[in-house]
Amino acid sequence: MKKGYLLTLGTFMVLIIVFSLAISLNRSVEMSKDRLGIIGISDRVFDLSSSVENGLEDIIKIYSGLDIAIEKNNKINVSITEDISRVKDDWGISLDEKITEFKNFISTQDKNIEFVTVSFDKELPLEIMPYNITYSRSWATGQVTLKVIPKTINFDGFEILINTNQERISQVNVPSLNPGSFKFIVKAVDNFGTNIVKENNIDPEKTNQVHVNLVGGNQVKVTVKDNELEVWTNSPETITSSIKIFGLPSLDNEVAIVYPKIFYNVTFPALKIVKLGDIQLM
Repeated sequence: MKKGYLLTLGTFMVLIIVFSLAISLNRSVEMSKDRLGIIGISDRVFDLSSSVENGLEDIIKIYSGLDIAIEKNNKINVSITEDISRVKDDWGISLDEKITEFKNFISTQDKNIEFVTVSFDKELPLEIMPYNITYSRSWATGQVTLKVIPKTINFDGFEILINTNQERISQVNVPSLNPGSFKFIVKAVDNFGTNIVKENNIDPEKTNQVHVNLVGGNQVKVTVKDNELEVWTNSPETITSSIKIFGLPSLDNEVAIVYPKIFYNVTFPALKIVKLGDIQLM
């Protein structure tokens, strides 16, 4: 635990140092803008705003709790893993704190820079590009739902790992299944030795469900319907969900995971330049 704390602290300090260098560069720009001309100034402004964006991206990667992996072979696999809780306020506390620290640091370094962030939306979405697949989450009273919505089914299947951790699994059943050629794999594990796999070929346009039933009556429901995936739980404990979208075609465009909303802006009032930005996580 201490090692992990030192690692994240060290990473955050590296971000601060990198941004300090960028601030120094900006001050040099202010001193020499008459000599460099507007093109040179714009280049330096771009460098500084890129440093802000990179810093924010690294903070989100470290503190958001989202673990994203992209596997590239003949086809592409994209996995998103996170701990989910039915209590919305539990999510992202450390992330909010670190973004605030970063904003405060920037404001103390140069009063000529105005840096504003929009609150990171807990319900996301993330976009998997260039495949036009969205990953989002939503909360209702006593429950949380993860959802994956592909614009088109051009991949082989979904593989979902559900780790209920300290919640013991009582049984896993399949109340609804419609045969087809799309892979639907659900693995359910807990900290008590349970390891159950349900693997089927389904029709993703019809309703297909796997229920992970927990001791005490709570559930995790994994559903594929209308070509969409949902992972739903009413468990009061933290559940780890890992969703893999596998067998995506290799395309010419690079695979990217993007938070598509405008997340920040950097303003240089003296130059009348405003840089708006979103965040790319992979």
